[in-house]
Amino acid sequence: MNRRSVEIHGLADARRALAAGGPVELRTPPGAAGYLGPALFKAMIDEARAEFPDADMTAVLDCGDAPGTALSALRLGVEAVAVEAPAPVLQRLRAIAHRTGGRVIGTARDD
Repeated sequence: MNRRSVEIHGLADARRALAAGGPVELRTPPGAAGYLGPALFKAMIDEARAEFPDADMTAVLDCGDAPGTALSALRLGVEAVAVEAPAPVLQRLRAIAHRTGGRVIGTARDD
């Protein structure tokens, strides 16, 4: 079954997406980590998981071009981050994500 991707702006959006059922990827808007923050995102997703314990979901925090924020999110236990960074930085983030059980969805850029 295909996993649908739903952009979320808060817990209410996550709840609606999960209530609809089926496999779903909850994804923040581009660069949302800059104003939402990794800790708040993680708390929001944890609450959504508690309310829908049987939901087949993944959650992705978009960190824009801020690899430091992506690193913080991975260290907090955010399961997946999207980030735009130079290839060597993405490689290091992916190594850290591997150790923490996370995932990096990266776009390499030339600096």
